[in-house]
Amino acid sequence: MPVTGNNKFRAYSLSIRLRADGFSFYAHNTTDFTFFQKEDYQVRENDTLSIALQRALTFSPLLKKSYQDIHVVVDSPTAHIPLDFFQKDDVEPFFQLTCSTYNPKTDTTFYNILPQQEIVEVGLIKKDILNILSECFPSLTLHSINAQLLDAFGQTHTKSTQGKKRLFAYFHEQEMFVCHYEGNKLMFANAYATEPHQNISYYILYVWKTLGLQPLKDEFVFVDSTGKAEAIRNILSPYLLHITYFKPEHYNRDLPRTILKDTPFDLITLLYQHD
Repeated sequence: MPVTGNNKFRAYSLSIRLRADGFSFYAHNTTDFTFFQKEDYQVRENDTLSIALQRALTFSPLLKKSYQDIHVVVDSPTAHIPLDFFQKDDVEPFFQLTCSTYNPKTDTTFYNILPQQEIVEVGLIKKDILNILSECFPSLTLHSINAQLLDAFGQTHTKSTQGKKRLFAYFHEQEMFVCHYEGNKLMFANAYATEPHQNISYYILYVWKTLGLQPLKDEFVFVDSTGKAEAIRNILSPYLLHITYFKPEHYNRDLPRTILKDTPFDLITLLYQHD
């Protein structure tokens, strides 16, 4: 493990964020974030994600460090199981029934337990990707983006409701993840495509009406990692009175602004949990 000038050990953590068109490495020291570096990779036209990942793991300067923790954040379809009904042996067949894109030949499942929400969020990762990562990092921990969001929004919901019901949404990579809580219970969660942009108002208003939320009383709270927060607000403001743009610094005020600016919210929630 690297040593500082005053001969004190400094622990480092590596987070790998996987998405459909590429991946990113985020490396930081776990004490004060005085060291924070990231590398973004896009999959080339004639490459596959596995080839690009293998190349990056071989040649990335960040991979020359030693890391105390390895976290892999996966952008994939998910499904949730009530904690009281969770059985580890049932995860794979359950996910096969609920996810139409699941292929047992090429995919495998993992799960994150969310005790505060009393659910287990089941995610999906390609077997070849997991094999490549596990070979380099045998002790890695898998996290689904949706599990990170459910945990973060659940904490935000319980801190202050001010008598309003809230619908939460996270916009990222041409998708929005939408969820709603009542009391301490998760009542709704789903993901929708945001292209074409008319999808945003259509699905938000559909969920809003389905849940019986009031357009003049209840609140729409959203986080944006696409750089289109103002456009999202403009799309929905003709229909909803209370719209709140939840900035990442509202969730974690201890992280430096440079990190908050350039890091997706789902990863910020992970840094907050493990700093």
